[in-house]
Amino acid sequence: MNEILGPLLVAMTTADARHPRLAIELVSSYDERYLAEVVAPALGQSVSPLTTPGRWSLGGLLIRSRPEAPTPPNVVRCRLQVDKPDRWRYEDLGEEGAVLRAHGSDGVTRWAYVDATVRAWRPDPSADVRQLAPTAWQQAPSPALREVIDPSLVLPALSITHAEPFESEFGAAVRLQGSPRSADLVESALVSPWADQCDVDVHFATGIVLAANNMSASGRTLVQHSLVTLDISSPFGDETFAVPERESFAP
Repeated sequence: MNEILGPLLVAMTTADARHPRLAIELVSSYDERYLAEVVAPALGQSVSPLTTPGRWSLGGLLIRSRPEAPTPPNVVRCRLQVDKPDRWRYEDLGEEGAVLRAHGSDGVTRWAYVDATVRAWRPDPSADVRQLAPTAWQQAPSPALREVIDPSLVLPALSITHAEPFESEFGAAVRLQGSPRSADLVESALVSPWADQCDVDVHFATGIVLAANNMSASGRTLVQHSLVTLDISSPFGDETFAVPERESFAP
């Protein structure tokens, strides 16, 4: 296992720095019974779909301190295009692929499309290009996507017991199998602390996480995250990150 694991861990810990430009789309599936019977009672809170950044979240779900909330969706889809250090575009997608919410940065201006309204502002008042912090893209409101791109955040949450190479649709990959560490030690959006086992598929060449499957002791899938798009080479036009017009989003 060490012959595989050593190079893979290096790839995972350096992935964020080695891939300045990429486009990914992530699909996260949640077991309703698991959310209702395990996650919410353990937190002593209700669970609702992620809508805004800045609050503690679990695997793309926002944990809210309110007595009642709508039933969370079984499937959450999101997409991120990033040109590091400070140009990015994040989108929450509906079942048919329509953009429900979006956030982005053109390197100077931050913008958000929320509640059918586009809002733009400048975190730095300077008019000079590229004034945002080098980690500005991490403001994208999906912790799961951040960990896909920067797998060094995943490693502390998983006690690895086995590593097995396989061929994924994106090329050579390695499946890391293990048990989640306690949430008291580390928080992870991809590795659920309430699962008994977690399999994390990692792209061998890039170190990017392709999938994370959290399972119960009986083998039932509780939470699953899977990439459906991975592109680290395509160039982006300025229009990708520019402040969008309201009309560019479907009604």
